[in-house]
Amino acid sequence: MSWTSLDDVRARLERRWEKGEFLKSVADAEVGGRADRTNEVSGGGLDGPVDPLDGVRFPMRIGISGPSAREMVDRFDEVRIWAATFRDREHGAACTVEWRQRNHRRLGSHRIPAAAVFDDPDALARFLGRRRELTRYRRLLRVLASDLPEVIPWARERPFDLLETEGDLPRLIVVACWIREHPRPGIYLREVPVAGVDTKFLERHRSLLGRWLDLLLNEHRIDRRWRGVRNFERRYGFKTRPTLVRFRVLDSSLAVSGFSDITVPADEFARWEAPGVRRVFVLENDITGLSFPDYPASIVVFGRGYSFSALDEVEWLHHVALWYWGDVDTHGFAILNQFRTAFPHARSMLMDRTTLFEHETQWGLEPQPTTAPLPTLNDEESRLYDELRFNRIRPNLRLEQELISFSALRHALETLEACHNEDSGR
Repeated sequence: MSWTSLDDVRARLERRWEKGEFLKSVADAEVGGRADRTNEVSGGGLDGPVDPLDGVRFPMRIGISGPSAREMVDRFDEVRIWAATFRDREHGAACTVEWRQRNHRRLGSHRIPAAAVFDDPDALARFLGRRRELTRYRRLLRVLASDLPEVIPWARERPFDLLETEGDLPRLIVVACWIREHPRPGIYLREVPVAGVDTKFLERHRSLLGRWLDLLLNEHRIDRRWRGVRNFERRYGFKTRPTLVRFRVLDSSLAVSGFSDITVPADEFARWEAPGVRRVFVLENDITGLSFPDYPASIVVFGRGYSFSALDEVEWLHHVALWYWGDVDTHGFAILNQFRTAFPHARSMLMDRTTLFEHETQWGLEPQPTTAPLPTLNDEESRLYDELRFNRIRPNLRLEQELISFSALRHALETLEACHNEDSGR
């Protein structure tokens, strides 16, 4: 039966409420905006045109599909019961029902429900059991309109986010006002001088505060190079936990104050003059880095997958021999490609076809290979990458760095040293 029931009307309106349409209309009416648009639905029932998202106006009329002339005859008792449900509902006062007269030569004249009409948002909220939610939203809107009117567009577009922050709203307003008055403060979040606000509170609300600050701050106070919750501090000028670089000295004569395994902030690593360092090896596996053999005038830097932000500003790396050694799989070459984008002179190490086939007993499976083009690879690397990404050797083939033998590593280092000596003798 395709006749519209009260449950159908409720379900339709509930879906629209959950999308925030009606609370948006309340924001328009309460604090100005777009309350002059219409969303009246023509007759034809639930399969008719969808109401415009931003065009809510009251009274709101929801069309009701009813029985055909044939069904009026064949199912008269069912029609009577169906119509009575709407007649009874009128006494609930949440909505009124529009009726249309149906005249039938055999049945005579009968009133059939044509539309459910809601006079205002309050009537709609009563019908859906959302009165408390509507009351809360209006109250919170008034608070924002009084204390922080600039963020009303956010409250309109994300009404349920506003409702979720009800208990924290006063503190959030104070924090936002403080940042507006002290833009790009250059302090840690922990140092924000607002009573009852700690680091965890601010971290929990970084997404919301970010949306607010984009509305509150002048353009030059926002560093739009940084996006996302993780980069909140960088975007709005707070101090961040320093990115650390870990490196290991492979030549005892280069030890820094007697230390060989060192972790320092990235900016300090960038300022280091690296006296005596002529070669740098960047590795992905920590244990491989810890057990890397001693090697003259060299250090090992512990890599972190695709993230090279800690090394991007290290100018002196452009003036040393630079080697990257990662897994022999598609993502290993993708990381090499990204690393070489920052350091075009970087060369790969033990990421070749010979190394791969010498370790056939150690082959494994790469869970989610990439097939992206990698323009910085050289010819030899590109050929092997194509064999891997197009599964020409074996599907999802992978040789992890830590499974490559130390004899292969030592041989590679001996070859590097021989080449270096040969170049030096010319």
